Amino acid sequence: MTIKDDIERLFREHYAAMYRFAMIILREDDVARDIVHDVFEALLISGRSDVSEVYLLAAVRNRCLKYIRSLSAQDRMMAAYSIYETEIEDEDWPDDETIALIQSTVSHELTDACRRVVDFHEYNRTQYSGTAASIDRIRSSRLGIGLSYNISVGNFYGMLGAGYNWDRLDFCSTVDRASRPSFDLSLQYTIRKKHSIAADFHYGTKHPLPSFRSANVITASPFLKYSGNPELIPLKSYDFSVDYTWVPSNNFSFSAFASGWIVGDRYVFNYEATPDGVVRTIIQPGGGYSQGRYGIRGTSRFLDRKFMATAMLAQSLNHNGSPYNINHSDIYGYAQVRYYLGNWNFALTYISAAESPDGSVNGIWNRNKSDWYVAIGWSNSKWNVNAHIINFSRWNWRSSYQEMYSAYYDTQEQIYNGSSHALI
Repeated sequence: MTIKDDIERLFREHYAAMYRFAMIILREDDVARDIVHDVFEALLISGRSDVSEVYLLAAVRNRCLKYIRSLSAQDRMMAAYSIYETEIEDEDWPDDETIALIQSTVSHELTDACRRVVDFHEYNRTQYSGTAASIDRIRSSRLGIGLSYNISVGNFYGMLGAGYNWDRLDFCSTVDRASRPSFDLSLQYTIRKKHSIAADFHYGTKHPLPSFRSANVITASPFLKYSGNPELIPLKSYDFSVDYTWVPSNNFSFSAFASGWIVGDRYVFNYEATPDGVVRTIIQPGGGYSQGRYGIRGTSRFLDRKFMATAMLAQSLNHNGSPYNINHSDIYGYAQVRYYLGNWNFALTYISAAESPDGSVNGIWNRNKSDWYVAIGWSNSKWNVNAHIINFSRWNWRSSYQEMYSAYYDTQEQIYNGSSHALI
């Protein structure tokens, strides 16, 4: 098989997972597809095809982060609210219809980071007590510089990057000036084309959302109120990954991987009991926060590479310090078998149930269901057509389950949508 054939195989096997991963980060269909195609184009140019899924997902993540850093704060704010700037200027905004639309958008469409901007819950009837102006009128500007250096010597590849952004946020009558340094390091070394070791490290800071720094109080229910903290400073973010890949032959590959994320100067929601009910404030520094993941993955090919079996098993670890003081761990994985018959391919995939945190700012823990699907595909150099039968035996609308426990306030929420329902 030629390099082009191998890359086409990688495309058929991993495109869906790479696209879903990019969509989780960006929530922009066109940009996500462009980034995935850029990764495969880079492989074709470099002539590399002996890469693992972990390597491909890391490449997608790095390109997504680079794209996000290129956006202005105004772009991110507009994406979060899903409204036009002219609506922000309207003195009658927000009306009841717009508030309902934002509540629905926040609950079902926004990413975790965007959801923090408003922090509604779909089961709360939120009333604004003169605080809408603190969210509505925001102006931002950014000046940023960045440098990167790439080196490739023999079997060694490295990338070193650094950047600095200066932001100005006009938040009602408050002007907030923030600086955000960043640092990236990526290294990869291949030994006799059978063994390769790759490592990535990224450092950055994350400035609190303007709503987090507001001293205004939002009444979420008769017994729950929200407030911010004007003294918040940017948190520090450190994430890293290590990947070892062994390819003894064209019919077998094995990889072991590990990654982690550590947060410094963490700001975190804190629920306090008062005579009038519970008030959620934001404290800093909160207790330590870290995530880790390690696992193994293997791929075998038989029958002249027409039959392929892939499996992955991993464990995730999460430490959420004060005020939640809780540790979680979860073992999860997936298995897939695929058979190629001419231009046709047939696959059966099982993805186990998985659990994950909802971010470093809160104590929410998500529990997601398992999935299985049957896929039938046909492709050539110009077309790639697929049909999927997903979770065919599951006919209820229950998907993920969320829970949070603290000293004075607990939540349990069952999410209903079509993500785990039978689908063709």
